[in-house]
Amino acid sequence: MKKIPFFLLGLLFFVNIALIGYYAVDVPWWDEWEMFTPGALPAGLSWNWLVARHNEHLIATSKFLVWLLYHLNGWNVAFHIILNFLIYSAILVWLFRFAKMATPKLALPTLAWFVVFLLSTLPQENHFFAFQTCFHFVLLSFFLTVELLFFGPATLTRTAFGALSGVFCVFSMSVGPGMMGVLLPIYLVRLWIARETRGTSGASARFIDSRFLRSAIVVLPIAASVLYWYLSLPPKDHSLMTPPWRPEFWNFFLNHVSSGFAFGSMSLVWGVICLSVVLVPVVGPFVRAVRKRTAPTATDWALLVLTGGLLACSALIALGRARYIAEVFNAPKASRYSELSIFLIPFAVMAWANFLGARARELKVLLVTLWVFCFFPFADLWKFKVYRNKSREHVAGTQCLRDYYLNGGSGNCPYLYPNGPIAVHLENARKLNASFYRKHGRPRENPLSQAPAFVR
Repeated sequence: MKKIPFFLLGLLFFVNIALIGYYAVDVPWWDEWEMFTPGALPAGLSWNWLVARHNEHLIATSKFLVWLLYHLNGWNVAFHIILNFLIYSAILVWLFRFAKMATPKLALPTLAWFVVFLLSTLPQENHFFAFQTCFHFVLLSFFLTVELLFFGPATLTRTAFGALSGVFCVFSMSVGPGMMGVLLPIYLVRLWIARETRGTSGASARFIDSRFLRSAIVVLPIAASVLYWYLSLPPKDHSLMTPPWRPEFWNFFLNHVSSGFAFGSMSLVWGVICLSVVLVPVVGPFVRAVRKRTAPTATDWALLVLTGGLLACSALIALGRARYIAEVFNAPKASRYSELSIFLIPFAVMAWANFLGARARELKVLLVTLWVFCFFPFADLWKFKVYRNKSREHVAGTQCLRDYYLNGGSGNCPYLYPNGPIAVHLENARKLNASFYRKHGRPRENPLSQAPAFVR
C-alpha cells in the first residue's frame, strides 16, 4: 500500500517526460527568440547580456544555461524542453528530502499522495516552454537557500553556499528578490533570538562573533544583489502597478493562491479558504511557542520562510499583473503562474504535520480532508494531449522558417512569434548555425522528416 503513491509518481513522470520528449520541436517560440537578438547569443557570453532585462525580469541563470546548451548542441530547443522538465522533477525529489529532514513524523508515502498533483498538467505551459526554466531555477535556488541556512551544522562554508544560492535566486527571476525579502529578516531574527550558549565569557563572545560573521556572509551578498536588481530596473510607469490598498490587488492575489490548488474559476471565497489552509499551520507553532514560552524549532522557521516566500511571489505578480484582470478576466489562473503557488500544497501538508505533531488521529483526518479538497479541482487536469496541441503550432511554424530560408519569405511567423517579423533573429540564427537552422534552414528531400510522428 505504501508503494502505490510512489508507483503513481513514477508513472506520471514517465508519461510527462515521454510525451514532452516526443512532441517537443526544435524551434524557438515567443520569448525564446530574444536569444537571437544582436546583443544576446550573437555577441557571446557577456555580463551586459546576462543582466539585460526581459520586461522586468532578470533571468541571468536561464541565459547562462542557453549559452551552455548552444555550445553543446547549437541550443537544441527540444533538448532544452526535456531538460526543463527534469529540473522541475528534481524539485519534486527535493521535497521528499526536505520532508524527511524537517518533518520526520510525516510519512513519505503520505506526502507522495499530494506530490502527485504537482505532476498534473496545471503548470503545463512551463513544461513545454524552454524559456520557463527561470521558474524552476528561482524555486530550486530558494528552496536550497532555506535548507542550507535553516538546517544542518551552522558552518561558515554551509552559510556561504546558502548565501550564494540566495544570489542565484535573485538573478533567476523577478520574484527572487521578494523571496529573499522574506528570508533575510526571518533568518536574522532567528539567528539573534536563539538562546546564547552558556559557558565561559570567552565562549559566549565567540558565539556572538560567529553570529555577526554569519549575518554578514548572508546579508551582504544577497542584499547587494537585491539592490542591484532594484537599481537596474528599467524606467516604468508606476501607474501600471496595482498597490495592495486597491481591491484589484487582493482579487488577483487570492485567486492566484487558489490557482495552485487548481481552482480555475475566479472566486474570493476559495482564495480565502486556500490561504487559511496554508497560513494556519505556519503561524500556529509560533503562537504556541509564545504561549508556552518555548523557542520555535528550525522546522517552524523554515516553513514560515517557504510559505511566506511563495506568498510573496503571488503578491509581486498581483502588483505587476492585476491590471490585466480588466482585459483578461482569468489572468491570475494562467498556467505559467500556477507553478509558484502549486508548491503551497506540499508545504501545507508538512506544516500541518509539524503543527499537530503527536496528535496522529487529528492529523490523519485533516490530511485526508485536504487531499479530497485538492482531488476534485485537479480531476480535470490530466489532459496530456495539451502537449500535442502545442506541438502542432510549433510544427506549423517550421514551415514559415523554411519559407524564409529557402524561398526568401518575409520572416513573419505568427505561430512562433505573434508580434511581428523575426527576420533579424533568423539571420542571426543562420550566422550562429543554430540547431533549428540546421534542421529547417537547409534543403532536404522530406520537409516533414523532423516533425513528430503524428504529422509525418
